[in-house]
Amino acid sequence: MPSDFPTDKFFPNADKGTNPITGSVADPSNSSMGNSANNIDSNNPVETVVEESNDLAHFFELSSDLFVIGDGNGHLRRVNGAVVEALGYDRDELIGQGLFSLVHPNALAANHTSFVKALTLGGRESHRVQGRWRRRDGSFCWLEWSFVGVSIGEIVSLYGVGRHIDPQKKQEAIAQKIEHQLNEELALYGELMRELPIAINIWQLQDRDDERSLLLISTNKAARKNVGLGDTKVLGKTIMECFPDVPKEELKRLGQVARRDMSDYFYQATYTYPGEPLARSYDVWLFSLPQNCVATVFEDVSDRVHLSQKLRHSEGIFRAVFEQAPLGFARMSPEGYWLETNNKLCEILGYSPSELQQKNFQAITHPEDANQDQIIYLQLLSGAIDTCVLEKRFLHAQGSFVWSNVSVSTLRKDNGDVDCFIVIIQNISDRKAMESAARQQSEKLRVLNTRLARTARTLDRRNEELQQFAYVVSHDLKAPLRAISGLSEWLEEDLKETLPEDSREHLQLIRSRIGRMGNLLDGLLEYSRVGRKQIEPDTVVVADLLQEVIDALSPPLEFQINILGEMPELQTRSISLQQVFANLIGNAVKYCDRDDGKLKISAEDQGEYYAFCLEDNGPGIDPRHHGKIFTIFQTLNPRDKVESTGVGLAIVKKILELEGGEIAVESEVGQGTKFTFTWPKASVTFDKDSGQVN
Repeated sequence: MPSDFPTDKFFPNADKGTNPITGSVADPSNSSMGNSANNIDSNNPVETVVEESNDLAHFFELSSDLFVIGDGNGHLRRVNGAVVEALGYDRDELIGQGLFSLVHPNALAANHTSFVKALTLGGRESHRVQGRWRRRDGSFCWLEWSFVGVSIGEIVSLYGVGRHIDPQKKQEAIAQKIEHQLNEELALYGELMRELPIAINIWQLQDRDDERSLLLISTNKAARKNVGLGDTKVLGKTIMECFPDVPKEELKRLGQVARRDMSDYFYQATYTYPGEPLARSYDVWLFSLPQNCVATVFEDVSDRVHLSQKLRHSEGIFRAVFEQAPLGFARMSPEGYWLETNNKLCEILGYSPSELQQKNFQAITHPEDANQDQIIYLQLLSGAIDTCVLEKRFLHAQGSFVWSNVSVSTLRKDNGDVDCFIVIIQNISDRKAMESAARQQSEKLRVLNTRLARTARTLDRRNEELQQFAYVVSHDLKAPLRAISGLSEWLEEDLKETLPEDSREHLQLIRSRIGRMGNLLDGLLEYSRVGRKQIEPDTVVVADLLQEVIDALSPPLEFQINILGEMPELQTRSISLQQVFANLIGNAVKYCDRDDGKLKISAEDQGEYYAFCLEDNGPGIDPRHHGKIFTIFQTLNPRDKVESTGVGLAIVKKILELEGGEIAVESEVGQGTKFTFTWPKASVTFDKDSGQVN
């Protein structure tokens, strides 16, 4: 059998049978190499003793311990059955085998040292060594040997007793692995404790009867930072040195937990530290530990407490808003039942909270709105939509229907299912009633506009007929008048030699009356034309328009017309405004009974209108006649005294009415006259076909 033991390294004279200890050459006949156990030199007293002692031989063979006998060269001379069983070789394979050819290379040096010492010291001392030995199948097993060397004369023998230590080594390996894991875990736990954001202190009670003897033996960063311990120099200090103001009740609890007089304890505490304006809140746990120790764990819950306070405050506000809001608020289940309602909702629907909680929303929905509600409800439930706003009718407890604006929002669970619906309901019955009334009013207005348009068209036709009538009357009446005037002139000319003076005056009076009649006919025609023709508004600079009117009237030089302040600029029909000013200024000039006649014209902004004032210093008008002066053909003075048709102010009033303005007079006899009229800043137009005012 080949050997991997380096014999020449450890036993350089092994091939010569040289004893590595004495250096003598052994007798080849005494070598056990290649010999069986029966070829033992009978002159060796030790072997003789062994063979002669049957009891010792049986012990050698039957022992569960491993026994080997080798020579001074390290070759096996004898092995017992336990060795055969342990290594798996046949006995013959082992006899003569180099002892160290069976040792694992890693254990070779240690085994050789033990072997040399055993041979050197003889039987005075055994040497123990552990190592892995190779089995026949190539595997290795752990064996522990005790070697002793014995020299009898020149014969040197090596005796070894061994035992299996595989289980022990396995246990040691397991123990080492466990110890390594424990060390790693302890290091991890230590690091975890140091870096844990929760404050941890460990105190040891030095005197079981005195809680003040609690000594700080361990802490972490969070404790030093958040619990006011400062740096690591606090280790080894008493609790009174660390926290001079610790409450007695807390100190007592620490001692009780350290002595195990009470179980682990939890409480909440609030502390105020110097330099911090706000108190800090902690959750505190006390845990008993061996050797009269107690661990205090502080979790800073200040933010959580403050947040909780804010949430309670917000919840209080929400609850107040929920209960006092002018709108109906409710929580509704996914099945459509009212879970929670406020007072306003109960008021809107006429039910008590308990009555509503027994009803599904569909049970109090108007039948005509039920289908719309069901569609929206299914969309909310499926997640197709999360919010909606709709108008619907609810059934009031008294049987009537309540129009409501309903806003619905969905609150969902983490898995996406509906948790509840938030419903906001506003009573819009009044608005709906107003809308209905507005629709009815709109329909009435539409009918009225239609009638007005029809009436306007009829009025337009009649105005045209009236205009035609006025023209015909004027034309037909003027022709005879002209004929009469012409005949009177002919008579006066033919009879000028014989015509008496009174007859001549009569003929002149006839012609004067004919002229007056012509003027009346012209005034009638002009009055009938007012408002008949639609004129589009244009930009009018009132100051320029007044100057044009004054120039056209050519008042006497002694009559003064003063325009006070700035005159406005309007978007209006200039011809209509020109007619108004022309009649009012013309009357002031015509009826002035003074040589120093004066007229003041001013304007005042009154929002949507301008108020124009024309004030003269003429004879004035008796207040009894203020209403009469705007009637057509009405004059205050005899026409023989002041020629007038009585149409001018009637035309002014008609124009102002058409434009949406008004006129008023202030006057006393002998105190002059003040006319004030309003004129819109923007003129309106009327569409006769549609009946619409623009």
